Amino acid sequence: MASELSPLVDAAKVLNDALQLVNVLLGQVNARYLAQGGPPPFAINVDLAPVQWTRREDQIHGVFQIRALVGHPTSELAAEPFAEITVAYQCVYRIMRDLTNADSAAVPAFLATVGWVHAWPYLRASTQELSTKMGLPPLVLPMLLPGQAENIPVLSQEDLQWLSANGDPTAKAAPTE
Repeated sequence: MASELSPLVDAAKVLNDALQLVNVLLGQVNARYLAQGGPPPFAINVDLAPVQWTRREDQIHGVFQIRALVGHPTSELAAEPFAEITVAYQCVYRIMRDLTNADSAAVPAFLATVGWVHAWPYLRASTQELSTKMGLPPLVLPMLLPGQAENIPVLSQEDLQWLSANGDPTAKAAPTE
C-alpha cells in the first residue's frame, strides 16, 4: 500500500543526501510560575514556534522552540496558565554537497519535516525534566507524528530581517500598486 506524502516531504527529500545532522545544541531554557498552581489534575498546551534558520559556511543551523503552558483542565489555558516552560534547541546540519538553487529553496521544507523530528526528542525530554524540577508531575509531551509540524512557519535570517524592518508578515506577500 503506497502512502501519499505531503508536498513538503517531497520537497525535503531533495536534501536527503545533502544535509547531515552533526549536532543538537541546547539554546534556551525558561521555566517559571505565572500564578499559584493548586492541586492536580494539570493540563498542558504546547505551541511550536516558527523555525528560524541560517546558513553559515558549510552548515545549516535551525532553531526549534516550544512553549508549554500548564493549567487546570477546567480553565482556559491560553487565558489562565499558572506555569510556563520554554525550550529551544539548535540543530546543526553539515552541507555534504554543493546546493543548487532548488536545494536551497528546499531547506525550509527539510526543516519543517526532518528538522522537527530531530529536535523533538530533546524538546520533549527537557519539558519533562523542567516540569519535575518545578515540583509538577512529569509533563510528557506526545510523540510528534509525521505532518504535525508541517504548518509551522520556517523563517530564514533574511525573512527575520524583513519582518523586523516591515512588521506585518502578511504585507510581504501583498501586491503593491
